[in-house]
Amino acid sequence: MKHKIAFLIVVIAVLIAVVLNVVLFTVVPEAIIAHPAFWVTWVFTFPVNLALLILATLSVTGKKKNATLRVPPMLYVVYLFCGLYFSIGFKLIRLPFTSAKLPLVIEIVLTAAYVIALLVVSAVTGAMEKQEAYEQKKVDYLASLRTEIESVLPFATERELRAALTRLIDALRFSDPMSHESLASTEKEIAKICRRIVRALKTEENADILADIQKAEGLVAYRNERCKQLK
Repeated sequence: MKHKIAFLIVVIAVLIAVVLNVVLFTVVPEAIIAHPAFWVTWVFTFPVNLALLILATLSVTGKKKNATLRVPPMLYVVYLFCGLYFSIGFKLIRLPFTSAKLPLVIEIVLTAAYVIALLVVSAVTGAMEKQEAYEQKKVDYLASLRTEIESVLPFATERELRAALTRLIDALRFSDPMSHESLASTEKEIAKICRRIVRALKTEENADILADIQKAEGLVAYRNERCKQLK
């Protein structure tokens, strides 16, 4: 799927470039086309820009993780700098000089800014993906604990114990899906207690299950409060 996205983006970009070139060489006067700054502008607007687009697209869609967060921001950067290449280049064409040196230097500096912008966007969206993956892992972890406790609910024959287990299941179900690295120890302790409850019910161990349930509920409530504070 990701390779299809990359292929589609590149094909669309190439088609747009072809159409723009047809229009460009049809409507732009020959005197402007003969200007050295025009060809500097053309090289950076099309071949260089397309090359950077392809590299950015492949770097994003080649990741093992979901690339949906990275693709739109990267494309915004590409569109922005494509416009800058074109607009700045055509302003340079209007200046009274015949050398391509100044336009070349300006476009190289613009390309450096382009590459830096792509790297910054990649780093920022990469951090967002990492946080999203961490939060999804915690959501899965809460669902897993809830499922484990639900599986032993039939073993709770006493009304008080069954009611307490039901409260804990609801607490886990409606627990804040967000998470934070600072809550790792709390979440580890919640998992430890929940699995101890499950084991005690399955093996009919002589354990104070109600006390463990209360402790787990308290930790879940604490975790939810901390999640609110950390948002």
